[in-house]
Amino acid sequence: MRMSLTLVVLGLSCVSAFGAGGDSVRVTAQVDTSRDIYAGEDFQYHIIIDGARQAGQVDTAPLNPWNPRSAGMQDLSRTVTQIINGRSSTQVIERIAMTYLLTAPVAGRITLPSVSVVIQGRIYRTEPVTLNIAEPGTTDLLDVEIAVTPSQCYVGQPVELAVRFFVGQDIRNSQFNIPVLANDAFRLEMPDTIPAGASQSELAPGVTMIVTQQTTVHKGRRAELFTLRNILLPQRPGTFAIEPVTVSTDMAVGRTRSRDPFFDDFSFFGSQTQYKRFQVRSQPSSLTVRPLPAENRPAGFYGLVGDYEIMAEASVTKVNIGDPITLCIKVAGGFLKPVQWPDLSAIPDLARNFKIPEQQASPVVENGFKVFTQTLRANNDSVTEIPSIELPYFSPTKGQYAIARTKPIPLEVAQTRILTGADIEGRQSVTLSK
Repeated sequence: MRMSLTLVVLGLSCVSAFGAGGDSVRVTAQVDTSRDIYAGEDFQYHIIIDGARQAGQVDTAPLNPWNPRSAGMQDLSRTVTQIINGRSSTQVIERIAMTYLLTAPVAGRITLPSVSVVIQGRIYRTEPVTLNIAEPGTTDLLDVEIAVTPSQCYVGQPVELAVRFFVGQDIRNSQFNIPVLANDAFRLEMPDTIPAGASQSELAPGVTMIVTQQTTVHKGRRAELFTLRNILLPQRPGTFAIEPVTVSTDMAVGRTRSRDPFFDDFSFFGSQTQYKRFQVRSQPSSLTVRPLPAENRPAGFYGLVGDYEIMAEASVTKVNIGDPITLCIKVAGGFLKPVQWPDLSAIPDLARNFKIPEQQASPVVENGFKVFTQTLRANNDSVTEIPSIELPYFSPTKGQYAIARTKPIPLEVAQTRILTGADIEGRQSVTLSK
């Protein structure tokens, strides 16, 4: 069974409301009504500004019941040249489109209220927009689940978000509404690595999920499983409701045959698949986020939560004063993206005995490690080691702070030998005779 998971991108809208304005600037509100809008789905709401080439300040507060989110701005201005009776004239048509995503919570007839837009200190108002929100069908051929792992965590602890979408029939034009992604209590982060065979899909501007597909058996029926994953970083403590995920999709419900326009019979062009809009909703869940303890917090702790290890190695261990030493620092353990550059200048022995360049190479994640590379130069011959480097973190498994440390790296540093003229010419001069 061939499956296709395609995210909906709505096209340009048709005009459905006109704004206010007493000069050459006109502001209108527009919604695309060329296709059905279903309950639980996002749809595009456009503020069109004619007669100006700059965005306005839109008061979206009246649209709060529909969860307005900015989806960017587009300059639609164009230049039109006309030739009449051999004479040409050029006209510049200025137009800006400001787009917002809204969510229709329930089916029925709704009216989006007027909103105000400030352009160059002048206030313009749109007219209300009336829409019909359709109720999609339901079917046991679709199912969706949402899981957050673990369900109890600490502030800053990475939590895996997984949305599992089970499909038992051909689908197209799927649209996901995942409310937790819009919750400011969490920061969305991409995983350290992308699994083989996975793809990246942008659900909304700035919201990207990792998608994998596999064949499985769900509730006794063969199905295609689409799994959308990402990482949530809780920003504050509390118990948060993980609202249900809603997925709307066009699912194949049968086939129709096209009739030949010249003969009252079925055409040899064959049949076409019929699709109908369906919607499925997950069960709600919750996530409990605990605060990090204030006591015993180590110096240098910057919010790293997980279980980590740190190690270091030097490219050479026998050098002269001033010779370059490449120090490679590797961190392994939990979610690696939040791991920051170790502050080498804050280690007294390292800052006193080594020259540490201000320039730093960008870290890389490879083979399960986050790798930092830095060049050091010993500044005296009394140096005997590269001292231990610390990584403070909070261990959620132990419920306490901890410090990972590298092992000191022994060094042998010799004085820099300065070559004299005698070294270059030789210790003794010898007269050669014929």
